[in-house]
Amino acid sequence: MKRILIACLLASLTALSVAQSTTPKSKSPAASASAPKLFFVFLNRAPNAPSYSKEKSEEIQAGHMANIKRLYGEGKLEVAGPFMDDTPLRGIFIFKAASADEVKEWIATDPAVKAGRLAGDVHPWTPAKGEIHHPASDAAGMENFVMIIYHWGDKAKTAKPEEMQAAFQGHKKYQLELFDAGKTEIGGPFGDLMAADYVGVVIAHGNKEEGEKLAAADPVVQAGIARAEVHEWITAKGVFHR
Repeated sequence: MKRILIACLLASLTALSVAQSTTPKSKSPAASASAPKLFFVFLNRAPNAPSYSKEKSEEIQAGHMANIKRLYGEGKLEVAGPFMDDTPLRGIFIFKAASADEVKEWIATDPAVKAGRLAGDVHPWTPAKGEIHHPASDAAGMENFVMIIYHWGDKAKTAKPEEMQAAFQGHKKYQLELFDAGKTEIGGPFGDLMAADYVGVVIAHGNKEEGEKLAAADPVVQAGIARAEVHEWITAKGVFHR
């Protein structure tokens, strides 16, 4: 219980403090209680996913891409993109919605989900720094990033309150420095961080090796309170820029 109370408080204060240090160019989706919220979705390879012929697989993939364009065009989907390594984690969506249940309904329309190939894992997300933009078209191509996914570490359950506070304060300061140096584009905690293994996500520039170095230098990782999973990832060019 001690860890739950402290971690929730620190995560909330971290998000608030970082957000207040930025003057946004446009109104945040979470700027008012009635505004839609952001939800971060991990797309995982479904357990025991069925095998399909090459032709059927191509049909499913085409439907998957068409559905992404539809959801984006309807103003529901903010960001989408695949990971570039071969792990069970295949890609991500970021939706703007009123609730997680609404997001789950939209994910269920994906042909790859219907076919049992992908499964969505939904988390409310509040970016503490950075903005999402909407390119006029996808003709410009794709852009490479590295995604740092924070999980709870081994010491999260046993750390003293002062250790938790020091680690998260160091994390906040470090992330601000990375953003100001142009090394990261957006990041923040998940709203359900105590109900899941995930803590939050940061999207940075560079390759996997560079991302791992950024993560390893994070005070919250060095303290063992969090651990980082790093993947190279792509999305449409222009989604993240300053």
